[in-house]
Amino acid sequence: MALRLPWAVICGPYGAKAHLRVLISVKNLFYLKGGIKNLISSGAKISPVVEPGPKAGIVILGPSGLGGIARVLRIWREAGFLAEHKVKYLQSTADSALAKPAILLKTFFEYLVILLRGCDLVYIHCAVHRSFYRKILFIYAGLLFRKRIVLHIHPNEFSTFIVDLKPWAKRFVHSLLERIDAFVVLTDILRDDLRRHFPNQTIFVLKNPVNLDETAKDDGLKRERDKIVYLGWYIRAKGVFDLVDAMEVLANQGIRVRLCFYGTKQAGRLKDYVKSKGLCDRITVNGWVSGAEKSEALRTSSMLVLPSHSEGIPNVVLEAMASMTPVVATDAGGLKEVLRDGENAIVAAINNPLDLSSKILRCLHNEELRTRITENAYRDILANYHSEVIKRKLSGIVGTVLRS
Repeated sequence: MALRLPWAVICGPYGAKAHLRVLISVKNLFYLKGGIKNLISSGAKISPVVEPGPKAGIVILGPSGLGGIARVLRIWREAGFLAEHKVKYLQSTADSALAKPAILLKTFFEYLVILLRGCDLVYIHCAVHRSFYRKILFIYAGLLFRKRIVLHIHPNEFSTFIVDLKPWAKRFVHSLLERIDAFVVLTDILRDDLRRHFPNQTIFVLKNPVNLDETAKDDGLKRERDKIVYLGWYIRAKGVFDLVDAMEVLANQGIRVRLCFYGTKQAGRLKDYVKSKGLCDRITVNGWVSGAEKSEALRTSSMLVLPSHSEGIPNVVLEAMASMTPVVATDAGGLKEVLRDGENAIVAAINNPLDLSSKILRCLHNEELRTRITENAYRDILANYHSEVIKRKLSGIVGTVLRS
């Protein structure tokens, strides 16, 4: 029996041009379980990886670089979870499309060696589409070696992704996921959706964490009253074009306000759209920022605007709340469980630039509202999203799975 996945699905457009296929043979994995010498003799240059070593406790698979999942993993590391639980972290992909094939193969062989040496738990982070398809390789191998597996699902639309699969793919994915020990999701909404598909599955809810040492520090920066920021990917699902349209509405009303985009993906398309609206004097499209630059962008702005059409729990909203930056956002996806209109944020309608412009204006002109929502938002962060709070909950989840 063999699982064949198109290289284009796993590695992106560069793999598609090469017309390659990934073939993971279950039979060969059983040979590996019996001994890895056959693999070495086949010519694969992995000898540094297969030297004798200690058994791993927990193996975590996830991305590095840009993006929300990578940010979550960095905060886990900064909070000390990886060190305290002796976690072996494996990078599942890279930002560069050219590097994806090499990273995937290197990580998979390293993962197989860890399975051979032994580990207590495999903890896999995933999104949908290519991110999930890549993880199938690791899930299959973990199941063959009879390891406990936790799947940490980040997008709130994961159940929709399963429903939209073709019938044969849906049956395959369903049978695979039923054999996993537990799911971890970001929202109660997704937990309830998944329970309809997997009624016997253990499902935990774990919010994304915030590193208050980085986001809440006071270094004397002053907020610019007319400056709005957006941080994230420049794709339609994030509502970036709605935000440009809202800025056009404000410009036509004579409102003086500037918008600074910080992000990546399809920047050229966004710049062209800004230019077509004649708003280049009001809107700048910048590159991705992180760390101190990201914190400065938030703490020098009058508000963060995130008009997403679909979301899990975006880190940038939590970071804005932690830095006491007013948030104007839609309540898409998991944001329904984070934002309360007029209490800790200002909520705008999805895919509605006119409503978005009115909510931006409301935030600009109401100082008492800004003070109230930022103070409430900061209290919410301390109670529910602080990295130490999340670390304790995560440790509890891992302990429960290991004892099951």
